[in-house]
Amino acid sequence: MHNCNVNKLLDKMPEFTGSTREKLLSAVQSVDLRGFINELYRPGAKVGDGGTAAILTKEFLDSAFPTHLQKAQDQLRVLNKLAKSGKLSLNDLDILDALADDLEKELRLFK
Repeated sequence: MHNCNVNKLLDKMPEFTGSTREKLLSAVQSVDLRGFINELYRPGAKVGDGGTAAILTKEFLDSAFPTHLQKAQDQLRVLNKLAKSGKLSLNDLDILDALADDLEKELRLFK
């Protein structure tokens, strides 16, 4: 499994089970953040934990054309905007921060 901030955070929440996507969707309260998670973690994704950050790592390591690079950049902008909205609970902010950290880490591979 992709060793990332999201999974480290979810490891501290044993009450949630299933895939990373299922755990995240169960853990968040915000409808906006839930919709965002649906975009980041598509059902049936096979690489790593199923998230955009995991596929970016694969694209970097395989020297493949980074087809998810623009998506990740766009998603990071949306996450940052949502973080500043003041609409999220502390738990949702922790999850958002972990998602953003993972995206930023993988985006740095391409700089």
